[in-house]
Amino acid sequence: MNITDILVPLYKANRISNQKLYELFSKLPPLKFHELTGSELGSLASLVDHCLKVDLSWIGRIQAIAVHSAKAQAVLDEVKPEPRGTMDFSTVDEWWTKRRKADAFYEELSKNLSAEDSERVLTFAGKDGVERTMKLGIGLIYLSDHNTHHRGAIAQALDVFNIKNSPFVLNPVLTNPQYEG
Repeated sequence: MNITDILVPLYKANRISNQKLYELFSKLPPLKFHELTGSELGSLASLVDHCLKVDLSWIGRIQAIAVHSAKAQAVLDEVKPEPRGTMDFSTVDEWWTKRRKADAFYEELSKNLSAEDSERVLTFAGKDGVERTMKLGIGLIYLSDHNTHHRGAIAQALDVFNIKNSPFVLNPVLTNPQYEG
């Protein structure tokens, strides 16, 4: 077993889950997307913005250690991440445009990450300002888990609006390995 055996299903699941979320969010009246839900980050929009911001910050970290740096830079140039505290989009479609690009980057990276690159060490400051280090492969597993964690909060927020959602939104590939999306 190598790192891609772990990462490929995780990032496939992230892509499929985000597609399912987009389908659900697209059915919402625009104001519902930004309405407070009692979730940890406030609204559905703020939950998915947080996940997108973290994913984009990791693309920057990956680029900084010269792993797939041209592709990473292309995503960052296209998406143009906003600073923390500023939402990266105002509509579901704007979110989806940026989300798809990040998902495509991570899915491709997960398929092509070498064992050597997975051992490269990232050094970065956490949101508390404390410097941290993490191997890229472990960081990518962490990042996928971060998205899954917040999809749980998103599912709870959808429940507040009485919007039916499925366990497949949380992790379709891991809950059903035969799922092709």
